[in-house]
Amino acid sequence: MKKIFGVMTLFVIIMNLTLCGQLNAKVVYVRKTPPAKKITVVKTVPPFSNAIWIERRWVWTGGKFVWRKGYWVKNRKKYIWVSGKWVRQSEGWVWIAGYWRRIR
Repeated sequence: MKKIFGVMTLFVIIMNLTLCGQLNAKVVYVRKTPPAKKITVVKTVPPFSNAIWIERRWVWTGGKFVWRKGYWVKNRKKYIWVSGKWVRQSEGWVWIAGYWRRIR
């Protein structure tokens, strides 16, 4: 019983730290609409086994959008990559970063 309580307490602490980090993260709203995705078919050969491609995207530099090239990363076991995207909100455009989502 003590072990379960300890694990649950640790879980609650980790969740609080995670949520606090997200709430304190600075959100940057961009008034300009992100440009349309560039249509390119250039995708290099994977440089190593178990590599996945992170898509190209527009990055806001504080004054303009800059096209960032795609790149390869090592795939994580039991995870899937969810690509980032630009989302329109009432205050402007916000970049929602890509992340690794655990699969069951």
